Amino acid sequence: MLVMNVNPNHLRVMFYKYGKVKNATEEEAQNMIYNCAKEYKILLINNIMFGKFSGMYPDLNPTYKKWKKKQGALDGFWKLWGSLVNSISIRETPKGYSIGIEKNVMPMRTSSMGKKKKITPVWMYAWYGEYSHRQQGIFNGVQPSRPVFRPTQFEYQPIFKEKRAKEAFSKIRNSW
Repeated sequence: MLVMNVNPNHLRVMFYKYGKVKNATEEEAQNMIYNCAKEYKILLINNIMFGKFSGMYPDLNPTYKKWKKKQGALDGFWKLWGSLVNSISIRETPKGYSIGIEKNVMPMRTSSMGKKKKITPVWMYAWYGEYSHRQQGIFNGVQPSRPVFRPTQFEYQPIFKEKRAKEAFSKIRNSW
């Protein structure tokens, strides 16, 4: 016959520790997702501002490049007036957080070299840049795809997600 004596004080300590670990786990689950979103946003903005992937793409149309310079716009892909970078936001979703551009954000000025009175929303410029624009436009051709969101995501995943997971596990372990 096996007899086991349980000290009530030890049992209380175990329940207390279990509660701390459970709270730390729930808190870290939420914080880790938000911190990943913040880090991805920072990495994305850096990749846009420093033209990390620009060597992979064809040059801008010479007429458009000349117009950008004349207007005092920012040089390089993905940059014109700063509207894209300024409109990248983190928003909460049912499954966590997402990074993107709100549909109602409008650029500061047009990028149509004065040929269109209508200003195109920032999300549309981002979409055309990421996936290309195949309609006949002012350049009489196709705007090629120059993705930055997807390559940044592929760059982010192996580096930062593992780092975030280690930090979260460390915080949960320390709560014990």
